[in-house]
Amino acid sequence: MDKTFALVLCSVLLLTAEIQGRCLCTTKGSDFVHPKSLQKLDMYPKSPSCEYIEIIATLKGSGQQKCLNPDSKLVKKMVQNLIKKRFLAKLPSKWAILQ
Repeated sequence: MDKTFALVLCSVLLLTAEIQGRCLCTTKGSDFVHPKSLQKLDMYPKSPSCEYIEIIATLKGSGQQKCLNPDSKLVKKMVQNLIKKRFLAKLPSKWAILQ
């Protein structure tokens, strides 16, 4: 009985770890969002839990979060402009793809 409990417990823990390790964005994301509607821009590099670069825009007013396509030329340009305007203090070397 103890072996069965231990096996079930290990299985549950493995499944829980897998569920938490997913990407935040379920699709590639939008190719553009107007910079004036941005409240915040969060960028997440590739990681063991997600093989994609993720850029999530939080919109003013509604607080709605929208995934942006990091491969889009418009999104790359927007990120560069935000860096220049110091909305993003530093761009880690992991983000060289966006430069």
